Amino acid sequence: MDQNAAASLSFPGGVVARLACAARVNLGGVVRVFGSDGTITLPSPWLPGRTGPPVLVVEDRPPQRRELAVDAPRDLYAIEADTVAAFLRDRQAPQVTWEDTLGNMRTLDRWRESVGLAYDTE
Repeated sequence: MDQNAAASLSFPGGVVARLACAARVNLGGVVRVFGSDGTITLPSPWLPGRTGPPVLVVEDRPPQRRELAVDAPRDLYAIEADTVAAFLRDRQAPQVTWEDTLGNMRTLDRWRESVGLAYDTE
């Protein structure tokens, strides 16, 4: 079963992403971006604004913490649904190209293959 997983992804320019997901363990539900000049934290990336105004937490080096308000006039999923509706006829929104989508799917397929996960429908 695919209850827990972790991966490291390499991107051009020396960018590395490390991610983890779990169905039965609370991993904290945050996104953190680490860079040479500090970090950016999204405390509530999946439902921003649900527990208060949506913010990005920026911590620069030397330590300086700032919270930046995110202007989100509507719920994240409402914005996503509106974008789909606006570009339905084009069958592609400019924010995410078909190549982006296919690249994501290929990455997920390689991830599953690397841990030996195959579904009955495959």
